[in-house]
Amino acid sequence: MLRSLLVSDLDGTLLDSNKQVSALSARILNKFISCGGLFTVATARMVYGCQDRLSELDLQLPWIVMNGAALYSPLTRTYEHYFSVDPANLEHLATIIEQTQAGAFIYAINKGHLVIGHARNRDLEWTQYNSRAAREANVPISNIGYGNWSALGNVVYCAVVGTKEQLASIAMSVLNISGLRAFPYKNVYSNTECLEIASSEAGKDNAVRLLSLGLVAQELIVFGDNYNDLEMMRMADIALAPHGAEPEAVAEAHRTIESNDDDGVAREIERRFL
Repeated sequence: MLRSLLVSDLDGTLLDSNKQVSALSARILNKFISCGGLFTVATARMVYGCQDRLSELDLQLPWIVMNGAALYSPLTRTYEHYFSVDPANLEHLATIIEQTQAGAFIYAINKGHLVIGHARNRDLEWTQYNSRAAREANVPISNIGYGNWSALGNVVYCAVVGTKEQLASIAMSVLNISGLRAFPYKNVYSNTECLEIASSEAGKDNAVRLLSLGLVAQELIVFGDNYNDLEMMRMADIALAPHGAEPEAVAEAHRTIESNDDDGVAREIERRFL
């Protein structure tokens, strides 16, 4: 049997509708890992949004977070790698967002720790980003307006907040900026459109490529359900989408599996490897 690297999206794929890894999924995944299986996650979430939800899993490999803008080791509790946004591109992006009258949360790595800035005070109403998990993790957050975002540190990620029309306009503008990459996706809990932006070197696909360099694996198996999983699914030897995934993800998948509420990822691993 080929030695396989398995990578799963979280929300809508591995996590159930209560945003948790079920006891059954944890048992199967931990058995796979204990037998030497290579498994990790790739998510748009920040590290602090993953830690509680992944606490029952014995994950050994780095997590791919912020849509591939960084790789975080749960063993050393450090960012093993991150893709910084060029300061000139960052300034250009800030101007576009301000002109569109949208808001933003800006994420940077400073001395090994994550810090957050927000463009306007009213952006804090977006609890998807100004989350309880961030506050409980004591992540520093400050109002930095639309200028000098680089003062935060090595900026790796920007979450745009605004109307669907504002997000679409900004995403189109980003297409014309070499060095930036837009990650549109749908929030599976609120059904709202999201737009997040990072270096063109980032992305779940590029992060998986980087991760795989240090591993002896002959096959890549990917589980995904959303727009931001598509590139990762396209590069996989086997791509699988849970029942209920976005149509675009289903179209990229080699086949569908049980839904996230029916432990689809874990059941597929059990069938295939255990």
